[in-house]
Amino acid sequence: MPFRKIKSHLENSSRRVCILYCLMFGVIVLTPQWLNAQTEDLAPLPWLSERVVDETDTLSVEERGQLTAKLAEYEQEKGSQIVVVLVPTTQPEAIEQYSLRLAEKWKIGREGVDDGVILLVAKQDRKLRIEVGYGLEGALPDATCKRIIDEVIVPEFKSGNFYAGIDKGVDRIIQSIQGEPLPETNRVFEEEMEDQFRWWNFWNDFSYVWLVICGVIGLFLIIFKKHLWALFAPMVLFGLPMLTLGIFFDSYFLDALLVLPIWFFAFLVLVGIFSPSTGGGSSGGSSYSGSSYSSSSYSGSSFSSSSSSSSSSSFSGGGGSFGGGGASGSW
Repeated sequence: MPFRKIKSHLENSSRRVCILYCLMFGVIVLTPQWLNAQTEDLAPLPWLSERVVDETDTLSVEERGQLTAKLAEYEQEKGSQIVVVLVPTTQPEAIEQYSLRLAEKWKIGREGVDDGVILLVAKQDRKLRIEVGYGLEGALPDATCKRIIDEVIVPEFKSGNFYAGIDKGVDRIIQSIQGEPLPETNRVFEEEMEDQFRWWNFWNDFSYVWLVICGVIGLFLIIFKKHLWALFAPMVLFGLPMLTLGIFFDSYFLDALLVLPIWFFAFLVLVGIFSPSTGGGSSGGSSYSGSSYSSSSYSGSSFSSSSSSSSSSSFSGGGGSFGGGGASGSW
């Protein structure tokens, strides 16, 4: 029987099988991290040093000062925080993803009230966005943000008047929320979202750690049991929990099952190299053609970025939360 021959050869070549198994499993484990490093080379987020952050040198010192004074006065009067940001580009992200990532890092607005607004301009991309915190989504609904962009800001931008467009846009934002009673914070909803996010992070970390554990289990089974099923057992141990999480928790975890075909391919390579049909003795050299494995990642990694600054921040967000409310436009 072919399987008996394979089993016998596994017993006789256990050391070489273990070495190759470790190499192949290392490829399985490290490939997703390498791909993530390639695909998640996101633009660094700017440092929040003041209410007007201009990384494009579009605004003069006087213009930045006038905008900053207006925003500071409004914050002192109302309590809500408005920040203006100009960056060269948000690529490779869409401006919506970049803006939300920025909002999650800066936490503009007061904690529990979530009354923050970010006016983001990506100059080279010719795109802009108004990002609105949870607490102001009633006063600044998406439709209102879209009108401010299309009717107030974009016409000035098309004429090259960036300061005028931003200044008028800020005025309209302030007018829209001026005098509006801020809603009671929905802490129950926020706590549920935070709890769900913590569990998601836990299971995401668990899936990667469990992959490594299953690989180690497979190695020990090969060393001490020397049975053919030792190569299949780790696949089952890893696949069943991921299938359960994907069905009952989040379909994202079904993507982790993509590692199983690679695992099975590694098994076929082992069998092909160490099969008795290759003739007397096995050669010391072998070639291995890698297979790619891709998996999606959450945004919170979406939630971390690198940025640096030589100066300390004189302004900071108050702990506000954002949920993607707002609107985008282009000129």
